[in-house]
Amino acid sequence: MKSLFNIGILYKSMRLYNEMMKPLAKKYDCSSTMIDMLLFLGNNPEYKFAKDIVEVRGIKANLVSMNLEKLVDRGFVRVFASRKDRRQKEIEVTSKAEPILQEGRLIQKQYFNWLLEGIDPEEKKAFLNVLKQIADHFDQGVTFNKAQKRTVRTALSNAFGFGGHNATVIVKKYEGD
Repeated sequence: MKSLFNIGILYKSMRLYNEMMKPLAKKYDCSSTMIDMLLFLGNNPEYKFAKDIVEVRGIKANLVSMNLEKLVDRGFVRVFASRKDRRQKEIEVTSKAEPILQEGRLIQKQYFNWLLEGIDPEEKKAFLNVLKQIADHFDQGVTFNKAQKRTVRTALSNAFGFGGHNATVIVKKYEGD
């Protein structure tokens, strides 16, 4: 049986994106990670810390640290003590990085246009709506193996025993008079 969603599509999508960004990295003598970090910070000004790049963009901490140093040395970003917490270091993209951001955003636009090429506007709207709903699920705080306070109206429990002695119990909150 063929799966509904081919997981390979995510890998192919990221590989295409990385290939499209390579000429930009080469033009400015930057690593792909440096370009990713600049675009992440430039496109998401609410994220200002190295830990944001690690947690949200998913780049390993050692790569963020090493490439952040290079970005500072090249004058593409500056790092300074946070106004809210002097122990934290904020990252700010400088105007020197603006040509990279402009060209990178153009490549991102080309990438997304190609990705959604030939898709009917209504289907595209529905697809983007589904992606937003999925993102909202993550924003609600997904945790695994950790209890969360939730309103539960119905619960199901299965018990599987040896020799075909199985049981299922479904309990639902009574909402009668």
